[in-house]
Amino acid sequence: LWETSTRTPGDRNPLSVPNYRDWAARNRSLAGSVAYAFNLFTVSGDGAPEQIQGTQVLGDLTALLGVRPLLGRGIGAQDERAHTVVLAEGLWRRRYGADPAIIGRTIRMNGEPYTVVGVMPAPFKFPPHFRFLGIGVELWTGYATILTRPEWAEARGRRFQRAIGRLRPGVSAASASAELDA
Repeated sequence: LWETSTRTPGDRNPLSVPNYRDWAARNRSLAGSVAYAFNLFTVSGDGAPEQIQGTQVLGDLTALLGVRPLLGRGIGAQDERAHTVVLAEGLWRRRYGADPAIIGRTIRMNGEPYTVVGVMPAPFKFPPHFRFLGIGVELWTGYATILTRPEWAEARGRRFQRAIGRLRPGVSAASASAELDA
């Protein structure tokens, strides 16, 4: 899902948190949607500090995509303002020795405590094909660091996030687009 803007050319502009919330609350064409933004996290403890590419998620990503975690659960609506994290299987194996007791454990990211709630299997890549400085996404969190800052969470002009949605059965992409445009 993308916005258009009179201020910036093109039809694939990121969207603001308030605009996304309006779309999510008012649409009838989508069975569900998720907004997401990227962030680098410095993970410390259990070895040398390491910078990890993460994706912050607003919504229930695993349910929307129909994927099952390897361990625990995925990031969901209950994690919107919580310091919770889901690890990629590769990170879990490399940094935490594939310890199944990682679920419920607190790890430090950017100096803050986060509770590990799940591990996603290796084939899971979201967003697909994303790499920043050669690094793929290896963890997912809620929006706690975004929603606690009004300049990010409440400003309609602060367009930084992307969004995806799943059409309801029987709804065409053109119909959903027309509804969201309105």
